[in-house]
Amino acid sequence: LMALASFGRPDAPLERPRSAAETRLLSALARSAGPVSLSPDGRWMALVDRPGHLQLWSVERGRVAWERPWPGLRWVACLSGTVVGIARGAAHLARDAKGALKALLPRGARLAWVSGDHILVASREAVHAFDLRGKAQHRHAVDPGVTAALVVDDHLWVGYRDGTVEHIEHGKNRGRQAQRPFE
Repeated sequence: LMALASFGRPDAPLERPRSAAETRLLSALARSAGPVSLSPDGRWMALVDRPGHLQLWSVERGRVAWERPWPGLRWVACLSGTVVGIARGAAHLARDAKGALKALLPRGARLAWVSGDHILVASREAVHAFDLRGKAQHRHAVDPGVTAALVVDDHLWVGYRDGTVEHIEHGKNRGRQAQRPFE
């Protein structure tokens, strides 16, 4: 909420909305009935406005770009104009209001993130990496309890519920390194 309230001005103090677009966005956030995600470029916001219904907002315009029913939606990750959602244990990619949902992981999906040019979906025993079109790229074995994942320069970093962080080579020479406490 704070990121949206300052609209790209991280050093700006929180203040009253200055435009109708800001007012509409903040009102939508206040009414949301579930997960909310802001795209990495700050231009799009995905939110569940009521159970089983997704809206994708243009942050700049403060208007809904598209919306669609999505029964069981429990988790969203937003990228430019596209949403990754997890519903009933399956991860899917939605590009618009009418098109079919593209299946990424048919079962066992728990969390999803957008990191650089990757979509990452965690299941109990692996982090699955997809390109932004939804094409499978890599599958990395992990321990249970994943709470975060991030790709930086072909290196996958995985955070766990117990506070440890694991580094996994993401490119051609993949391999796991020992977990260590996050400091």
